Amino acid sequence: MGTLGGQALNVASDIDLIFAHDNDTSDNQQVLELAKKIIYALENNDENGFVFHVDIRLRPHGSEGRLVPSLNFIEDYYLNYGREWERYAWIKHRVIVGNEDKISNQITPFVYRKYLDYKTISEIRNLKKLIKKDLNEKNKLNDIKLGVGGIREIEFIVHPMLQFQPIPNQIHLQISNSRLIKMKLL
Repeated sequence: MGTLGGQALNVASDIDLIFAHDNDTSDNQQVLELAKKIIYALENNDENGFVFHVDIRLRPHGSEGRLVPSLNFIEDYYLNYGREWERYAWIKHRVIVGNEDKISNQITPFVYRKYLDYKTISEIRNLKKLIKKDLNEKNKLNDIKLGVGGIREIEFIVHPMLQFQPIPNQIHLQISNSRLIKMKLL
């Protein structure tokens, strides 16, 4: 997710991770322990410093949700309860370990829609207002990432266009940043 998914990490980046497993019937204690070890290895600040700060709040139900939900749970959550900002986060997803096709096929109906409606446009507008209000309260209106003309504002313009699916079943029209980089178009 985020800069990791978009292959745009820099020295100040944190990484947004969503862990999942593909087995609804078994106890997932092993994958839970593995996820905790991965987070610790990346975040542990020792004499050599740390690798990355890890943000795991993008998972279903945020910090209150299961650290390692099943893929079926993830699919159900996003199709039934997913919020607009979560669509944006998933646009820049990248599967690091696992079946990329299966995961992408499960999340695609949530992220990419057949059309944008007025509710979507209203939700985008409301998200922008919330960010602006927060910046104003923190006196950070000139923030290069979140302020006027910043990176987030550009994303607010581009993301709805990336979500639009004008021709049914034309998945190749849905291109992520990482695929643009691979195609050397970005």
